[in-house]
Amino acid sequence: MAIVFDDNPLGISGEWVLSELEYALTRIRAHGSSSDGASWTVPGQLSHWPYPNFEIEIPVFEFVGAAISKFPNVKNQGEEMAGGANQACIFCQIVRNPSSTRLLHTDEKVIAFQDIKPSAQRHYLVIPKEHIPTVNDLQRRDEDYSLVRHMLSVGQELLQKDAPQSTHRFGFHQPPFNSVDHLHLHCFALPFVPRWKAIKYKSLGPLGGFIEAETLLEKIKPLLSKV
Repeated sequence: MAIVFDDNPLGISGEWVLSELEYALTRIRAHGSSSDGASWTVPGQLSHWPYPNFEIEIPVFEFVGAAISKFPNVKNQGEEMAGGANQACIFCQIVRNPSSTRLLHTDEKVIAFQDIKPSAQRHYLVIPKEHIPTVNDLQRRDEDYSLVRHMLSVGQELLQKDAPQSTHRFGFHQPPFNSVDHLHLHCFALPFVPRWKAIKYKSLGPLGGFIEAETLLEKIKPLLSKV
């Protein structure tokens, strides 16, 4: 699947790109598109893209993976506050004012709550209280490995309690596909609703995309782990 578009005057986020791709896929289902039997080509006019030179080519039998040209990664870094919090970060605001959100779990390291736009039967987020921007800020050290393992454990306990009969999935978006620059674990009780939401949670290989929690743990596991 290849996504190609011209310059990025608006500084859009990776999450918006995936949302627009999801919209284009629904248009394919509703209105059809040109096809040579191997791929669909969807004109940019079918979507909300502000790019005149845009098209999507979607291999029919290779619906996973993507190559993205001229992809933007424009982020609002905000101002860092005492304790590592970020003034502009929506998740740091929840940490500072937990009464603003219905928390599913809280302890000295993390909090958990429902995703504001759930993509599955159950869709929870587990975030650290400390402001850690993305998975790229995690290293092979005991404290990072222990934190991610704890986040996963909390997510597993929540879904085992709320949706014990469902298939569960856990993972993180990698830059530039993360919607918020504050580390957050997606916890799903499948199926995805609607099922096209699954496109947002695919690995894109060297381009990033979604990484499973267990894969990330292997990636950041200290060589001489004490945990």
